[in-house]
Amino acid sequence: MRKLFISGAVVALFAAGVFMGFSSTKAEAGLCYYKCSCNGVPLKCCVTPFGTSCKPDASAPIQCTQGANC
Repeated sequence: MRKLFISGAVVALFAAGVFMGFSSTKAEAGLCYYKCSCNGVPLKCCVTPFGTSCKPDASAPIQCTQGANC
């Protein structure tokens, strides 16, 4: 009886964790900033534990001119 209760509690906790994981919002990166590429495309760069990742962002709040930071 005791083993059945413990295994039932473990299954319930696992199910609750899975439900909370699917229903929660994704975390944003801690430090992100915008910069311009050499061809005038705005980039959103975020610092992650694995390094800095930059991706083009057409809706960036900055305007870039071609060759601005080259």
